[in-house]
Amino acid sequence: MSPKKIAAAAALLAFSTGALAAGIPAQKFDKALHDQLPTQVQKSGVLRNAVLSGAFPPYTIITPDKRVEGAQADFAKALSEILGVKIEHVFTASFPAVLMGLQANRFDLSIGPTGDFPQREAKNDFVDYVQEYVVFAVRKGNPLKINGLEDICGKRIAVMAGGSAERVIRQASDACVKEKT
Repeated sequence: MSPKKIAAAAALLAFSTGALAAGIPAQKFDKALHDQLPTQVQKSGVLRNAVLSGAFPPYTIITPDKRVEGAQADFAKALSEILGVKIEHVFTASFPAVLMGLQANRFDLSIGPTGDFPQREAKNDFVDYVQEYVVFAVRKGNPLKINGLEDICGKRIAVMAGGSAERVIRQASDACVKEKT
């Protein structure tokens, strides 16, 4: 079974048992899923999870003592219990480094939110367990009247480099510029 199918089955099992709800219950080890892990992972007992070194609440919160908290940590704990392996958080500086690190075998997976796009699917398998939308934080009172992508034309917008919001905002900006020329 492919790692994608193993992760999907484990994710569904975790969600179906309420693993990500408040008061997270312990998960039941699933030997059938464990036995489908790559031999190297079964032998080492470790899956290496790529974690951005900066915070990305509510998914990833890095404590001053370098512990990972938030939804990513909760999901990793549940997945670890189901698969019967330790999930080791490996810090990386940027989002593009996550995808490159997966290709270079520095990481086994990335539990944090990652945009699932066709060009990324060519090199990576995805298990979509959360749906995100591009949202904006604006100055109090929203003086620039930014209510959606259509309102950002000509405005300076800050986003996480390499993240899915960057791609969506660049496409909207390119379309706006093209429309005005």
